[in-house]
Amino acid sequence: MRARGIALGSQAARVLTLLREWPDLETTLPSCRAGVGVAVGDNEILHLHAGDDAELCLTRPTIYRLYPALAGTNRVILGRSEDWIGIRLGTALDTDLLLTLLSLAIKTCVCGECDQKITPCSAAAFSEDPWPARRPAGIVPV
Repeated sequence: MRARGIALGSQAARVLTLLREWPDLETTLPSCRAGVGVAVGDNEILHLHAGDDAELCLTRPTIYRLYPALAGTNRVILGRSEDWIGIRLGTALDTDLLLTLLSLAIKTCVCGECDQKITPCSAAAFSEDPWPARRPAGIVPV
């Protein structure tokens, strides 16, 4: 699977390849229009932006619960958005971390936390169009 903005052989491309086998996930144009989105149902939970920059929607309650562990790694970027974390995908271990946290993001959505208003990812803040064509349920501009 080749996606616009995702280099062949990159960790982001590896993520997309591995996610092909995960049930109930769909690749989409993300609401921020930067790179590739991954959704479960109507909820975008992962954005793979240009390069090896990923953003994962964990939601505020989950981020707060995991804050000590997330803040303890230099691979996770906190504070970009209230509901999203950033992950630098430089190595296979970073990809493994992303996939582990993606499993948690899926569970978070299944448990209903994604049904609440979710803030956009950080790339949406720099988008020229504040109202993208496809806006997933629960995503509101700030």
